[in-house]
Amino acid sequence: MTKTLKITIISTVIILIFGLIGFLFFYQNKGGDRGIDIIKNTLPFGYTPSESSEITPVETTSDSDEITGGWTGDISEPKLFQLHKEAIAGSYLFKRDTNKNNINKTIARYIERGVGHIFETNMNSLEEERISNTTRLKIHEAIWGNNGKNVIIRYLDDENEETIRSFVITLRDSETTTLFEEETPTETTPQETEGVFLPENITGVALSEENDKKIFYLFELDNSSVGTIYNLENGKMAQIFQSPFTEWLPQWPNKDIITLTTKPSEKVPGFMYFLDTETERLVKVLNNIDGLTTLTSPDVEKVLYSESTKGWVSLSIYDKKEHSSKELPLSTLPEKCVWSKVDKNIIYCAVPNNPKRGSYPDQWYQGLISFSDDIWAINTKTYTTERILSPRDTIREEFDIIKLQIDKNDEFISFTNKKDLSLWSIKLPKEEILPFD
Repeated sequence: MTKTLKITIISTVIILIFGLIGFLFFYQNKGGDRGIDIIKNTLPFGYTPSESSEITPVETTSDSDEITGGWTGDISEPKLFQLHKEAIAGSYLFKRDTNKNNINKTIARYIERGVGHIFETNMNSLEEERISNTTRLKIHEAIWGNNGKNVIIRYLDDENEETIRSFVITLRDSETTTLFEEETPTETTPQETEGVFLPENITGVALSEENDKKIFYLFELDNSSVGTIYNLENGKMAQIFQSPFTEWLPQWPNKDIITLTTKPSEKVPGFMYFLDTETERLVKVLNNIDGLTTLTSPDVEKVLYSESTKGWVSLSIYDKKEHSSKELPLSTLPEKCVWSKVDKNIIYCAVPNNPKRGSYPDQWYQGLISFSDDIWAINTKTYTTERILSPRDTIREEFDIIKLQIDKNDEFISFTNKKDLSLWSIKLPKEEILPFD
């Protein structure tokens, strides 16, 4: 090869390289990544077209308190995003009026487990705000109510770790208006006010899902379990239940009915009762079911329940009108589910992938076994199922999902990852889930 030919080839290569660089620079300055995409498609390495239509999270960094995450993808797809990285003690979804035109925003409000600071996130914009920096250490559990204005924090007493303290915090919204109230949203800044202590060593708390201004709590008194309704708004209390048996898990799905399920263990027969809040009458609903855990529908017509069987659990629906049960095609624990607020037949559940054989629910409660869940919708009328989202496929992370909550329009589901107690949420697809037609 002659010297002249070598120089010509080298010059041509250099010109091509600078041409590609200029091409890329031009398209990037145009405001997009098209230049990068074209080059990736041209070069024979480093790029494989995705066959999945699921969401790819976009991570950003910020020194502020704002959310450091987001999503890309089609608007009709489920969206998964992280609301808070630090461990939380409890969260709550509620609607807030933003102005006189009654435009509602879905708000997630939550309290950190470690230091007790309170935050909230606008679910539509993903903007996070710290609304209380009062430090309260080592909060074990937080139960929200009264449209996010009250939270009951539960923690061990500093001087006596055998004593469980329960303290009710009240947040008051101080409104700031402008001269143009018709056009400008009213700003609210929640202010923390003095709270009150509930009785020591409360063993169970349930928020009324229909009237979230009331809670039902259980505590032991003279070797019996006493159940009391507490009004978060005015502080009034009324005892409606007493039993010599003390191991109860309460749920309050309907203003007229509180459910009481015996605390579960794999080889212990469980029982469930309906407690009428007006007559105080106790009615047995389910009995002699090993490892029984339950979740009752808002209209109290159906009970989702699990039974320990052969190293795992089965999931069934009890129909109160028919007095009959039917096993569902998916298996999980009711603690991993939430009933739809729009369709009374739909329930959303976190379902483990390939769970290990073990003693359930005991070993899961104890943290000896962890799951990798997908989120499914189950139609309890047609017994059909649909997978909504797989975190493992979407962001290559595994979630052991607990404490699911859903907003009134079935637009968002929030949940806690049991592995690190971080708070996450998904935006549900707008199309109908599991239609009957």
